[in-house]
Amino acid sequence: MEKHQGFSQSNIKEHYDELAANYEAIYLRVGFHDPRKCADLVKETYTLLDKPQAEVKILDMGCGTGLVGGYLYEDGFRNVVGIDASQGML
Repeated sequence: MEKHQGFSQSNIKEHYDELAANYEAIYLRVGFHDPRKCADLVKETYTLLDKPQAEVKILDMGCGTGLVGGYLYEDGFRNVVGIDASQGML
């Protein structure tokens, strides 16, 4: 959590590049369920598109290490593209 003390929007890319090596271990250890909840929301609402899950195209902006995309893939979505400003997170 000390790493987050110096966080600001002006250095967001560098901030996440530095956190990348341990991001998932820390995030999941703390018990945040946001990635699963995001994937669940997509799963609940994709039917508005009237397409099978495998045909829905998803752009995950700010995907980080891909936690949400991983859950979406487990749920049957196959066209998930993630982008992130932090090369380290990718």
